Amino acid sequence: MSLKKSGNSTPFDVFINALICAAATAAAFLAVLRMQRSDFGEHMNFALGKAERGGGTFLNFFHDVFNLINSFAGKTVDTEQLELSAGVAGFFELLLAAGVILVLSKWLPRNRPKLLYLLSAACLLLSSAPYAFFSGAFYRGIGGINTWHNPTSFAVKPFIILSFFLLVTLFEYASKPSSNMGKGTEAGAEAETETETRKLVLLLIALAACLFFMTYGKISGLAILAPATLVFAVCWWAGSRFQVSRFKFCLLVVVAFIPALIQFFKRYFVYFPVESESKTVFIGLERLLSSEIGIILLRNAWILMLPIFILLIRRKKLVFKKGFFLAGVAYLAAFTQSYMYRELGSRQGAGNESWGRHYAALLLLVASVVEVGRMWSELKASESRNSKDIAIFIICIGLMLFYAVSGGVYLLILMKIRTYYF
Repeated sequence: MSLKKSGNSTPFDVFINALICAAATAAAFLAVLRMQRSDFGEHMNFALGKAERGGGTFLNFFHDVFNLINSFAGKTVDTEQLELSAGVAGFFELLLAAGVILVLSKWLPRNRPKLLYLLSAACLLLSSAPYAFFSGAFYRGIGGINTWHNPTSFAVKPFIILSFFLLVTLFEYASKPSSNMGKGTEAGAEAETETETRKLVLLLIALAACLFFMTYGKISGLAILAPATLVFAVCWWAGSRFQVSRFKFCLLVVVAFIPALIQFFKRYFVYFPVESESKTVFIGLERLLSSEIGIILLRNAWILMLPIFILLIRRKKLVFKKGFFLAGVAYLAAFTQSYMYRELGSRQGAGNESWGRHYAALLLLVASVVEVGRMWSELKASESRNSKDIAIFIICIGLMLFYAVSGGVYLLILMKIRTYYF
């Protein structure tokens, strides 16, 4: 993964990206405004109560942004609280769209077709497991990737995607042979090395900021990404036969996690128990050994149709292995937390032990969409395209459409535009 720019954007590219951002922002705003059932009312009341009691900041990103806007707009404009909440959701969805655009712009092939780019963006921004095709019940959608009804999820998704992008970019950067850097004169080598070091520092600072804001939104994001990064870093280090240089780089990544970890432990062990009398208990294999196991496995396979298909047919030549591996380990961590732990107390159902599945599934979908783009690039460059490769690519495109369309249907149900006939 090179740190150099992938190319200049044309005015048409800028127009498409602006259209994606506008559509995502509007969709989030309208979905929240017209929801038939959600957690927004409870979250808004809690946020306002916290502000009145002087509960402080840096407890929840969504709540604090909502109160910041409410303290200004609410006093000068006749605005309903739900409209303000919808506006904050739209703001975070705008950040998510910007993050998706950054990732796709950097990781998809430069000569990708505009339609493939739009489909990739729609797949990531609208994605939802297609429960909506079988039931119109609102909460049926929470098993998928789309999390429209939960306020704090809006504040997590943009930063977990950016954190994932920065982690993969950093490890790709550190994997480059040192012989590729600083070629030419001694002065040129020193200048290039200094430039690369500066970029590395900036990337680490950006990672630390994204991890902190992600944890500021909801702790379940860090709860899956931290162990996944640890496992990946150890495997990456072991793959080099435990080189000292790689160990030092892993320590730098650990340092980038420290601000987010402080925030995590502060909220999980100080704020939650005191304010909510909540706790998490380990239940082991109780659920997985029960009669639910069939439904659990089917639901997770249904959610991960595209990643599973790509892994099966591309396992020997996955170009983007690090993205898949990191996202896959994150999903395993999320699966473990979701089905082997249970949260009890007044915050039962708040999702601190289970919402990581949504974010990990989204990361897997990011890696999958990128791999589909690489499939297209390989097909275009190949002089002898066989029918098997074409059929595989068509199936992948069909699955991407299925995610995007089901997410669109789910969104329409949230907005009460459709009749419940499913």
